[in-house]
Amino acid sequence: MMKSAALSLVPLFVMAGSAFAQPTDPLPRYERAGPAFACHTDKEDFEKSQAEKRDVCLRIGPLHVGMSRADVEALLGKPFTSVPVSGNTAFAYMLMKDEATKRSAYTVLIYDQDGRAESVQVTGDMFLGASGPWQFSGLALGMPQDTVTARLGEPMAITRSEDPGAMEWSYKPWTFSFEVKGGVISSIRLAAH
Repeated sequence: MMKSAALSLVPLFVMAGSAFAQPTDPLPRYERAGPAFACHTDKEDFEKSQAEKRDVCLRIGPLHVGMSRADVEALLGKPFTSVPVSGNTAFAYMLMKDEATKRSAYTVLIYDQDGRAESVQVTGDMFLGASGPWQFSGLALGMPQDTVTARLGEPMAITRSEDPGAMEWSYKPWTFSFEVKGGVISSIRLAAH
């Protein structure tokens, strides 16, 4: 499992307009803005970010950093396992498992003391929810690694992952990272800090 970034920066929110939006790109999403990133959003999500004091771009599918455990479990059911991680507990929820093809996808969440998601990670094969692949900024499990650099630019650091054969692509000090294995995204992790 990836480690969380030690430094958190407040993202810049940019209002979506016809000059910036691409019809095939999901909102909200991060975009490279020189050496930094901007959270590109629509008016509704911008207002939500202000009211809830959270970064609305830190979401994968319907899950987001800051989401309550009750809301997560209303959507996904109870976790299939939990493991201790750095003085906290990580809860794993199965998204898809196909015994015939040996394909699976799951999500791991760590909650803070108030029961809100401190981190959200999806791992495994591409997961198709009701509205298509669960995405973070237009990026989903199973997509070629080139899609990450096309969207977000080169990572700030590339290191070996705890998953054999995978490399972790970190964008620190921003709180998102990817694991790349066999040339495709095998994991996406978002964190509050």
